[in-house]
Amino acid sequence: MSFLSLSYFLFFPVAAAGYFLLPRRARNVWLLACSWFFYLCAGPEYFVFLLSTVLVSYFGAKALEKTRRKWLLGLLLTLFIAALGAFKYLGFAVNTVKRVVALVGLDWSAHVPQLLLPAGISFYFFAAMGYLIDVYRGKTPAERSLVKCALFLSFFPALLSGPIGRAGQLLPQFDETHQFNYVNLREGFGRFLWGAFKKLMIADKLAVVVNTVFAAPSSFGAVQVILAACAFSIQIYCDFSAYTDMALASAKVMGFTLAENFRRQGDGSFVL
Repeated sequence: MSFLSLSYFLFFPVAAAGYFLLPRRARNVWLLACSWFFYLCAGPEYFVFLLSTVLVSYFGAKALEKTRRKWLLGLLLTLFIAALGAFKYLGFAVNTVKRVVALVGLDWSAHVPQLLLPAGISFYFFAAMGYLIDVYRGKTPAERSLVKCALFLSFFPALLSGPIGRAGQLLPQFDETHQFNYVNLREGFGRFLWGAFKKLMIADKLAVVVNTVFAAPSSFGAVQVILAACAFSIQIYCDFSAYTDMALASAKVMGFTLAENFRRQGDGSFVL
């Protein structure tokens, strides 16, 4: 379910209205149900990966808080990194090895299993790893509520495209009472429109030019290829920052604050 789809425009008002209208004790459960429905729309076959991440993070954090064992943290992080590597880079790694072997005159064939790439896996894996590291270092306590832990890793505005949240910043907000606020609605709506503009009018338009040049670079001059490469950088930036803007806007309407990405700081550095 893309932010710029009719289904999201129908889904979000229902999710937000339900959040504000329900009693406080039911709000987190409602948000979790909405978040999991949002994720199921990306493909029900992916849900087992998200649920497994929630369970590993929940019980792993409690164990880390109790024992502070470095080997346990290493084991949990290795599990996430290995799974991410298998899903995203196994095929690339095998093909690279095959090319290297071919250079020395050997013929090596290996069957590469076609693994599903779960939607948003990078974002909730990194959020889970950051949470476990923070618990191990004592920066944040292990969450006692399975619902809130699941919501932290599944919160729908940031689930598929980020930004990657830190537990110390987002988890406490699930204990707060957020009331409907016209200022939040206005600011969130304005930022959502800005994100939509960057996606539709800049990123998508540049993608047409970039794809045309990159599809047949020999048909274009050196200057055109260089300009296409520069346009590709702008396209990628606008693509990611647009989705970040729309995620922040959606959370803002409901009174939540997510981590800022692509924001220049006073010292000249950027938040990524």
